[in-house]
Amino acid sequence: MAIAIIPWWVVLIWAVFATVFYVWRYRKVDSLKNPLIIIGLFALHMFFFAWSALIFILIELVRYNIAKKKKEP
Repeated sequence: MAIAIIPWWVVLIWAVFATVFYVWRYRKVDSLKNPLIIIGLFALHMFFFAWSALIFILIELVRYNIAKKKKEP
């Protein structure tokens, strides 16, 4: 992020969105109730902006395709 052209506030918005999304999506997972893990997740999204965005999209696509296949008769 230090040498990226993307403004820091865009990265901050992404990190907050992705962290809140994961905490909400996986709210039944016990490990995400630990504040240190949530802070670590935020830091991961903040410092590895492009990789976290790519992984976020890939995970959600895989989850969508799995759910879609389960609903098909």
